[in-house]
Amino acid sequence: MKPKRQEETPNLSPREQQFLDHFLKSFPGTVEWLTPETAEQNRKNDQRLASFCDALAADVQTMKEQTLLVHHHRSDKTRLQIAEFLRRPAAFFVVLPSDLSPLMLAQKPAAKRRLQKPRRFSRSKNMAHFSKIKNSQYLTRNDIHQPELLTIEKVVEEAVGQEKEQKYVVYFQEKDKALVLNFTNAETIFEITGQGEMDDWAGTKIVLYDDPTITFAGKRVGGLRIRAHKPAKAKAAVPANGDVFGSY
Repeated sequence: MKPKRQEETPNLSPREQQFLDHFLKSFPGTVEWLTPETAEQNRKNDQRLASFCDALAADVQTMKEQTLLVHHHRSDKTRLQIAEFLRRPAAFFVVLPSDLSPLMLAQKPAAKRRLQKPRRFSRSKNMAHFSKIKNSQYLTRNDIHQPELLTIEKVVEEAVGQEKEQKYVVYFQEKDKALVLNFTNAETIFEITGQGEMDDWAGTKIVLYDDPTITFAGKRVGGLRIRAHKPAKAKAAVPANGDVFGSY
């Protein structure tokens, strides 16, 4: 295939023509002839692009060294997303020493950080389980230490969790927190009341207890379960004369 050249080709000397033919054989394609003005404009554009890249690289390096400057480069959309995230109820709290905040850790060189030996705690009856750190606005097994007799106040649909998933929750007259209703507990309440409409469950007394045998993904995790309230049966009174069967 013969190399192509643009029609507007300036007059070339035999040596220049020979060099151009050799170039086109090595690199097939179209040779674009530029005027001196166009070449100068392209050079200026390349220079401006190089200056912009250098300034951008310097800004990124500055933000790496001074993390607080990152806040000034956030868009309004990003600020709204951060504000929305901070308004959500925290699912887990971690307490850090006052001299080791996350920002300070990010600014300290790795070589100057002192490695602290983990503290060893002696076991005692008063030790708290790590799961109590979790702060939930709904009832969990950490809130129910023994079976409790509760009265259903209402069942409503709410946005639950950080994903704001719509779920049904049941409120009790005796508790400030509500219980996220799963199918197993809902089916139990249906069997107790005989009512399919959840609005008709108000006033029903149930027993809420912690069931440690509940498993999830093959692991025993425990959870809250509901059962029917069985009032204690009154003992039959025995006559003073001891005649239980009475006289015929």
